[in-house]
Amino acid sequence: MAAIVIAFIPLDNEDKEIDQTVEESFIQKFKIGLHFISTEKSILKYFLLIMALNFFVASSEEVTNPGIVIQKYHIPSSIFGLVSVAFSLGVIFSGLFIAKNSKIKFRKHISKLFILNSLVMILIGMASVFLIQLNAFIFFSLMLFFEVLLGFITILVNVPMTSFFQSQVPLDIQSRFFALLSFSANLIVPLGILYTGFLASIIGADVTYILNNILVICIVCIAFWKDIKSMFSGILLEKGREKDDY
Repeated sequence: MAAIVIAFIPLDNEDKEIDQTVEESFIQKFKIGLHFISTEKSILKYFLLIMALNFFVASSEEVTNPGIVIQKYHIPSSIFGLVSVAFSLGVIFSGLFIAKNSKIKFRKHISKLFILNSLVMILIGMASVFLIQLNAFIFFSLMLFFEVLLGFITILVNVPMTSFFQSQVPLDIQSRFFALLSFSANLIVPLGILYTGFLASIIGADVTYILNNILVICIVCIAFWKDIKSMFSGILLEKGREKDDY
């Protein structure tokens, strides 16, 4: 509504010229950021991966968690906020862990952390499916534990990702890049909420949670196929050497 009102405000020619210059400047910055991402394969891989995660996972707080906790297990909404509290505790613990172990290069394990993050969410969904016969607060306690773990792992993913972008994106393009990243995320998250909400209304929030994170794991495996392949090759080679020693 505000945009419509502003559109009909009469402006003189001088103001119009200034507005056109600003608009062209914004479009130019947008094109520069988009061109940089499209030409840098490593940046593009992480960028698309973040978009996929935002589409499939970012809706958990608005759709899947309330769908599981409130609608399926009938946990009072007054204590539903403990889910966010548990997640925040995991974030705090993770921040302290990173601060005390700054020498660890978490980016080398980024694919494993992505998969581990999704596996925790799959466990939440599976617990919801198979523990329906038990007391609701037993499931809720288990979910709170998983949320702490989820918050812990999420920061282990986010911090090296941000560090990677800051180290790989030139300083003069960083503002344009992060603006494009934020714009794209803000655009795709509502689409993910719409998709997840529609799917959850058909097959249930917990099954949707499981399915979405299986898709995330598949996307991560495709994005990091070379790293995963070399990791398994190293494991098989090491086992082969152990057999030869025996």
